[in-house]
Amino acid sequence: MNRIERVVVDECVGQESPLVGQLRQRLGEQPVKFVFLATEHPGIPDIEILDKLLDVRSALLTQDRGLHNLAIGRGFRSFVHTAESGLTDRRLVHVSAPDKHLPVASGALRDSYQHQSNPEAQACMSRTSSICLELTSSEGRTELIWSWVT
Repeated sequence: MNRIERVVVDECVGQESPLVGQLRQRLGEQPVKFVFLATEHPGIPDIEILDKLLDVRSALLTQDRGLHNLAIGRGFRSFVHTAESGLTDRRLVHVSAPDKHLPVASGALRDSYQHQSNPEAQACMSRTSSICLELTSSEGRTELIWSWVT
């Protein structure tokens, strides 16, 4: 099996997560680069991780069991924590993750996949704001009334 040179850390695993330390310890003294998706590619879809970030010299560290199985199904290394076995790089037999329904990733890898606001919509929203008033009737029903202020 190829030596792991890079670990792609999914957004669901924080930089301070004990899983990062457990994997570092498991990999030993070999130099390994950790790529934290939450900071380097926030919002990246799973398909982009599979198609653009993983290769034979990398491994995925995730808490997403479906993504873990997809990565293994594609021949990549992946690590996930389970209550039964701790940190494992084995396929999880009780998790179904069909790969055939995923679209093919296109385009170049982006720095961020977070939604970008439309500047025209932002300008419009800065001129208009809404106020929601909550009223409770004598019968105990709660009604919400929206008022637009310009």
